[in-house]
Amino acid sequence: MAKSYRVTLTAKERRELEELVSKGKNEARKLARARILLQADEAESGPRRTDDIAQALNVHVRTVERLRQRFVEQGLPVLVPKPSERVYLWRLAGAQEAR
Repeated sequence: MAKSYRVTLTAKERRELEELVSKGKNEARKLARARILLQADEAESGPRRTDDIAQALNVHVRTVERLRQRFVEQGLPVLVPKPSERVYLWRLAGAQEAR
């Protein structure tokens, strides 16, 4: 399958991601996304890995594909998870909740 989304990191973005990964003091999901982007980088200074990113980083191939797509469309903010859009309804109200 041909890749339709190509990740090309700027030098600044690459530095930020490498710093993030080297510290290792963030959420596991954020670090995994940073590693995927670093491995998927097709810039001249990037590693240009293509097919074996999912296997090397122990994630699903679809995860890599979706992250590439979101990075191309949104940029570096893809590292931060989207807030949940789920609406939680209160089962108790007023006096019941106080009790």
